[in-house]
Amino acid sequence: MGVHSGYTFLLSNHNKGKKEKRIQITIHELLHGQGFAWACTKGNQRGHVGGPSILSNENWTYKLGNMIYDHNNKGCPDLKDSVYLTPTSDEPYDPLPLVCHLAERAGRAHGGAYGFENQWPEKYNHKKFKKIKKKSYWCTYKLAEFAQDDWFRKWK
Repeated sequence: MGVHSGYTFLLSNHNKGKKEKRIQITIHELLHGQGFAWACTKGNQRGHVGGPSILSNENWTYKLGNMIYDHNNKGCPDLKDSVYLTPTSDEPYDPLPLVCHLAERAGRAHGGAYGFENQWPEKYNHKKFKKIKKKSYWCTYKLAEFAQDDWFRKWK
């Protein structure tokens, strides 16, 4: 799942015939589609969160969690400010350009302008955005323009 594309395998053995599980997985993946969990998200555990939240792999609940929505984690995106939620806040952001910019810095994007001419918004100045690990983010926006055939050779 990315902020611009994704999938939920509804026929997985893990959720086959379990309507509640399919709803849970879909909402969980939609949050990934908003960019969560960011590196700066409190309790971030490899793209998920440690506290009670729908974005947790271990402490799952139908709560967003205060680490994701309406948090006080300065310099880190807050779900309440996403342009994809209404009503939109006074300080909205679009997760697509943010994720793709981070992917560019991680060596996993094609080098295009993502909506703010590759300049990182000053508002998101959390220290965890300063040093990006190689291959820690992925941007599939316009993937066909930069994908290489050998990336897909092992796919079945």
